[in-house]
Amino acid sequence: MRKISISVMLVFQFLNTNSFAQDTSAGAAPATNTSGTGAFIESASTTKVRAPKTEFNPFSVSAYFLGGYSDQQFYNENPSFGIFDSYISFNYQANPDVRLSARPAFGYATAGIDAKGKNVTDKAYNRDFSFAASIKNIGEDFLPEDIKLKFKPRLYLPTSDGSQEQGMIAKFRFEWEIKYYVSRYNNFRIYLVPNYYFQKNTVYLRPAIGASKAELKSTNMADSEHGIEYTQELNKIFGLKPSIGFKEVWSNTSSVNTDREKVQFRQSSWYYGGGLEVNPSRDWGFTVGVRTEKDLINTDRSEETSYTILADAVIF
Repeated sequence: MRKISISVMLVFQFLNTNSFAQDTSAGAAPATNTSGTGAFIESASTTKVRAPKTEFNPFSVSAYFLGGYSDQQFYNENPSFGIFDSYISFNYQANPDVRLSARPAFGYATAGIDAKGKNVTDKAYNRDFSFAASIKNIGEDFLPEDIKLKFKPRLYLPTSDGSQEQGMIAKFRFEWEIKYYVSRYNNFRIYLVPNYYFQKNTVYLRPAIGASKAELKSTNMADSEHGIEYTQELNKIFGLKPSIGFKEVWSNTSSVNTDREKVQFRQSSWYYGGGLEVNPSRDWGFTVGVRTEKDLINTDRSEETSYTILADAVIF
């Protein structure tokens, strides 16, 4: 009898232990897991997996290139391709709406006949260094949600040969941009881009270059460009960008100006054109464009059409 009772107790204990193990594996892990000393031991089931935090880097580096041809160049056998507005931008994101930038700029031209009809050699050259800012979401508290206002001031310093020849002290650019989002895939952009020049003199001596003689020229006083551009996204990569606008240029007056220039010391023109925007990646893209410009004052001048490619990329 004693042997039978001991056997029954052992079977009962075995069944109890097996049942407890099944309950533990099928249900949640025990709230506590201790070693022989009573200390808490973390297991895979009691440890929470936390996603690594990605720190925001306010610094970035980007690049911008704009170059092309004028239709007048194709009347010559060897047209020169010119990169006439290019810079590397070192950016600092001060807050979600304000970005500050320093932009060393340069240009490049291949050997041949340039847009002004001059024979140029294959060379790179400095352009004006600038400090820029981009301030977006201005007036978001009272503007409709589908309208965005952006202000992009920029200060140019005379580091290019042309600005140093003119005796330019500085140039201020105050660019305003209003975007109206019709939908997620299309919008209108209205822009106003005035530039103001601070010069040491009203005239300067332009040195002789090639066959052209040295001559006195008046310095720039101000210029402005304003217009409207429509963007229609075709898909995630391609988009169309037709535009129309006006351009004004004012120069200083002096005794070197002709009688006509003293009365009309400005140039005025209007333009129309369009571009095909291609964005293979969020970090780089380019736009192939064409623009025709017509002089509104000297109407006897023929229209001039330019063919350009604009590329921008995030380097860092």
